[in-house]
Amino acid sequence: MSKSRKDCVVAFIKGFADAEGYVTKNGRITISQKDEKILKFIQLLLLRFEIVSVISEINDCHKLQIHGTNISIFQ
Repeated sequence: MSKSRKDCVVAFIKGFADAEGYVTKNGRITISQKDEKILKFIQLLLLRFEIVSVISEINDCHKLQIHGTNISIFQ
């Protein structure tokens, strides 16, 4: 996937975000996963589009968040 065409990567990320993500009350895009490795992979894919994200851990669940100007790039 990391060497796939950009349109395929976009489709993968959007599908994954639709299935595993949500938008918070303050407008951040958040994707939650138990497995941090999956989120690190998504984070690397996002960097191909210059989208910066942050991964955090809360109660044994990992969250990748996109906020600020990166949201408009993601959309």
